[in-house]
Amino acid sequence: MLEEKGIISSSETLGERSRYDANTERHHHFVCEECGMIADFYCDELDRFPLPRKVAAMGSVDRVCVELRGLCRKCRPAVRK
Repeated sequence: MLEEKGIISSSETLGERSRYDANTERHHHFVCEECGMIADFYCDELDRFPLPRKVAAMGSVDRVCVELRGLCRKCRPAVRK
């Protein structure tokens, strides 16, 4: 119901759990593939990302949300040991 009203949005994450985001402003996510931490970030360049022709041919795009995946600062040293 909160998602339908635009108060939160669902965010696909690692594993089977669903996560919800109370930040409804245009933003992107960094997801740590080790611990599952999700951090919001803002980027004007990604907001202006040109749509590939194949995607534009599929229909109208209302927003672009980029998800970057990697290792956070806490997990990066631990995994490389």
